[in-house]
Amino acid sequence: MRDLSDVNLDDYLINNKDASFILQIRSDSYKDMNVLHNDLAIVERATDAKDGEIILVPKDGAWILKYKTFNDLNYSAKLRGIIREY
Repeated sequence: MRDLSDVNLDDYLINNKDASFILQIRSDSYKDMNVLHNDLAIVERATDAKDGEIILVPKDGAWILKYKTFNDLNYSAKLRGIIREY
């Protein structure tokens, strides 16, 4: 088994540390994305999300997660990972 004690999660989850932040999910609306209530979402401000990736978009003064489609031009960040307590 490989020793993972020196693995830095930033190398896997965060491309731009200055543009990344964590949001706590306060909804059960994202179960189909495997994002659950109280999960911590690691998101990165970016404009390079590809179709099908989960993005963070403004809606009615709040933020929502959705799958990106070719029509989504107004998004703020993309999902990089989820932290979940078991």
